[in-house]
This record gives sequence, structure tokens and C-alpha cells, in this order.
Amino acid sequence: MPAKASKKDKEKEETQPAVLKGVYMFPNGDKYDGEYSRSDEGVLERCGLGQHTTADGTLYEGNWENDRMNGQGKLYHPSGAVYEGDFVNNMFH
Repeated sequence: MPAKASKKDKEKEETQPAVLKGVYMFPNGDKYDGEYSRSDEGVLERCGLGQHTTADGTLYEGNWENDRMNGQGKLYHPSGAVYEGDFVNNMFH
């Protein structure tokens, strides 16, 4: 039988934002398809797994955190160049 969750664990679960899934079209023609959450200020932020396609055809598939590319992902450029690896705050790492 699993141990009971502590009061601290329960508070943490209650304060974590719900992860939602959907598609968002940006005014500049970019498209995001994946997981997102709502910040404490009410702003939608990309988090979890998702794909972001820019209007010029650049595609990122991978992890998002705090509305930035963070973690494992792949970046496909229209030229055919591909980067696969770690990202930290939208930068190759």
C-alpha cells in the first residue's frame, strides 16, 4: 500500500498549474501544437511536449518550459540543417 501524501505534497499538487493541450496560431503566422499551462498572471505558456512551426518553415519539436525551448528537442531549418540535442532558454546547449 502506498504511503499517504504529506500535507506539503498535497499543497504542491494544488499549486501546480494544469497542463492543457491545444493549437495556437500566432499573429505572425507561427503555429504551436502541444502542451501549455496558464501562469499565475493568467498568461498561456508553452510547457511539456510540443511543436512550434515558424512562418518561414523552421520547426522545433521537443520540450518546453517557461514558454521557452528547454530540454531535449530537434530544430529543423528550411535549408535542411537539423540540430538534435539539449536546449536551454531557446539556445543550443
